[in-house]
Amino acid sequence: MRHRRLAATLILLGILALAGGSAVARPLFEGTSVPCACSVSASDVPDDGGGAISVSWDLATTDASLAVTRFEILRYAAGEEPVSIGEVLSTNTDFTDIDANDGTTYQYIVRTHTRDAFTDSVPSDAALATAQWFAHGRAPSLIALILVCGSIIFFIIRAKGGAKIGIVFIMVSFGASFGYTLMARISLLIGRLYFLFHDLLHILD
Repeated sequence: MRHRRLAATLILLGILALAGGSAVARPLFEGTSVPCACSVSASDVPDDGGGAISVSWDLATTDASLAVTRFEILRYAAGEEPVSIGEVLSTNTDFTDIDANDGTTYQYIVRTHTRDAFTDSVPSDAALATAQWFAHGRAPSLIALILVCGSIIFFIIRAKGGAKIGIVFIMVSFGASFGYTLMARISLLIGRLYFLFHDLLHILD
């Protein structure tokens, strides 16, 4: 009885292998087209020294998108052929071109790669890299610095005229600066001593 069951099992496996064995080796995403990156946009990186353009895009989450292995970014200027400038993993949807020439208008194409094929996106809008002399995000710090310096200058002038409040303000400012400097040095000394006795010599547990 056991031999008959074993023989029947082997016959059944043989029939399945001959009739549909090839189906096991079918690609996971057979019949799906290579997805294309959409909404490709390019813009100058703000508050930088120039020479950088940010590129971003979208990719719809479908069965086909799961087959994407990487994105290749191509750049071209007017009258030029697209040239590959970098690649990112399939989990990324942005790229920063740090080799752009200031004053040159570029367009970008995102090439979506699968294991065996690729497809190109529609070119992005034109983008231009420019340098900004000042980072706008630091404006509050600049305003605060101007106010502090202006106040010090004002009270110095008042102190020369004999105003006691000016002298007091200047002494407090200098004392606070000295105190912060001294505390910073002591903190560094404590950190070095802890490293010496704990990490290096293992004296402290």
